[in-house]
Amino acid sequence: MDFKFFFNLAKEALLLVDSVGNILAANKVANKHSLATDKNLFSLLIASELEKLKILLEDLKNGSQSNESFQIEFSCFPEMLSRSRWKIFFLQEQNLFAFCCEELSQYSSEDFLLHTGLMKIIFDNDPNLIAIVNRVGLYLFANKAIYDFAGIKEGKNIETLNHLLQEKELWLPGTEKLVSKDDEKVSEIELTTDPLGNAAWFENIRVPIKMPYGEDVLLIISKDVTNWKLSEKRLVDHQQALFHSNRLSYLGEMAGQIAHEINNPLTIILGNSQILKKNLRQDEKEENELLIKSIEKIEFMVDRISKLIKMMRSLAKNNAILPQTKSKVSDIIQSVFSTLTDKFKAYEIETNLQINQIKNDEIFCYPTELSQVILNILLNSIDSIILSKKNSSRKIELKLYEEKENIIIQISNTGEQIPEEIKDRIFEPFFTTKPVGHGTGLGLSISKRIVEQHKGTINFESNENLTTFFITLPIDAS
Repeated sequence: MDFKFFFNLAKEALLLVDSVGNILAANKVANKHSLATDKNLFSLLIASELEKLKILLEDLKNGSQSNESFQIEFSCFPEMLSRSRWKIFFLQEQNLFAFCCEELSQYSSEDFLLHTGLMKIIFDNDPNLIAIVNRVGLYLFANKAIYDFAGIKEGKNIETLNHLLQEKELWLPGTEKLVSKDDEKVSEIELTTDPLGNAAWFENIRVPIKMPYGEDVLLIISKDVTNWKLSEKRLVDHQQALFHSNRLSYLGEMAGQIAHEINNPLTIILGNSQILKKNLRQDEKEENELLIKSIEKIEFMVDRISKLIKMMRSLAKNNAILPQTKSKVSDIIQSVFSTLTDKFKAYEIETNLQINQIKNDEIFCYPTELSQVILNILLNSIDSIILSKKNSSRKIELKLYEEKENIIIQISNTGEQIPEEIKDRIFEPFFTTKPVGHGTGLGLSISKRIVEQHKGTINFESNENLTTFFITLPIDAS
């Protein structure tokens, strides 16, 4: 078929297009606007106008249209600075569509950049979440980043997005304060979660836009600042760690001063008690026995205070003052347990001590410091039980057993469960969940350092029924 004569005389751009959009013929006017036979017309159109064109072509081909032709406007060809209005005919014998351009004009560069079709392309390549929302929260436009954030892979249209939002199946950042009395630009940081449940921080910028016609809208730009916030948190954590380190250093100095001040009167007390013992009258045996018991009790308490002072000084330093000695872990546990017997009875706490399952539980350690670890955990267990709101039985269980080349001290209590959100902070210095006056937040932090000083580990498990601490100590820590 020869259309050359017809095409060359026409002053309008003329095209012959098949049902899939391939340009089979184009005249010289069309060629001037880059509409040539090596192009596909459909690929040059924006999505919304392409869908409309396909429906109209199908109606024209099937005879659904009452007219033999119809007009359509193409607002933009993304590859060309042009807008056009076309009259389309269906050539039944050739099974082709004839496009006759009634108007084809060039955009100015400014108009083209402001055009909706191109702006969508620009917005879709922006990693930030960009949306235009009306005052009642209905989304009028959303860029590709929003659909990606929402996890919508198919059916990417504004109706699907609004439906998910209305059904509360989806939540998007920046939509919390849509209605605002003032018309000023608002910027704020928001902590939320993505559809997978991961924590995410967004900087939301909401800009009211007054439209020359129709209702006013709100431009919302949400920038993901999660990495920045995490870096900020790490910096704060480092600052707090440095602050806690300084506090511990100060406590160490203070402990040394206290130890020095207490040691002098202790020496005098011990010396006087020994003098009393030597000067007892030999003829008053019954009275002497009572006095000797009292003096021995004084000496025992002096010795205990002395050990506590040495322990305070050693805990304030990285190196231990006392030398490591070979000690039985069961004896250390038994000693600590005996000091808490009255406390267990006072709070009606049932105890179960299983420490005789190992034939030889001797290890090289700092006995006083190891006693402090066990004491701290037992005291925390008691507090957890008495502060718990549960009505379950009050029980503390301590087991000592051997696993591979380690000795395990397992301490369990039926107190309150440790919340998931604070598990990572349990061993931080000065962190405590107890009411004011019930704790300093140093017990577990010091315990962790002591255990690590013994080349061991300390960890825990906690659920609604039981909280269990595991102290793992190597049998040969040399």
